[in-house]
Amino acid sequence: MVFGLSDINQNILYMENSGKKLKIAVLEDSSFYNKIICKKLDYYTKLLADAKGFKYEIESYAHFDDFLRNLKADTNIVFLDYYLGEGVTAIDVMDVIQKKCADCKIVIISQSSNPFTAEKTINNGAAAFIYKDKDALEKSCYFVEEFTNVNFS
Repeated sequence: MVFGLSDINQNILYMENSGKKLKIAVLEDSSFYNKIICKKLDYYTKLLADAKGFKYEIESYAHFDDFLRNLKADTNIVFLDYYLGEGVTAIDVMDVIQKKCADCKIVIISQSSNPFTAEKTINNGAAAFIYKDKDALEKSCYFVEEFTNVNFS
């Protein structure tokens, strides 16, 4: 597909004027997995943002104290590891997240394949539970895409 200069300028103008901003926060205590998921989310969300004309930011945290202290009320999506270290789980921080950021969608990402764990997080308000397997990164991106289809179209 070939775009003329006026098409590109109109697209840039649309993006600047849209005012829409997707805010994603990631809380993952494994620095390795944290970097991987943030890199994948950044790549995929940039494609979505360019296509749909919105801005985005992704904030990354490795410790729950830093995350809770810095969580913004206008965050749209939180990707939350289930086991956060120091005996803390996603269940322990979900209430605080929901109070600080009532409209955000919480997506639990976990190595636990126990159906009880998934059910417990969903019953406590998580929008989704993603098992950390070879498809977890793609599933995380699909969640972002579905969210933008509903809220940014």
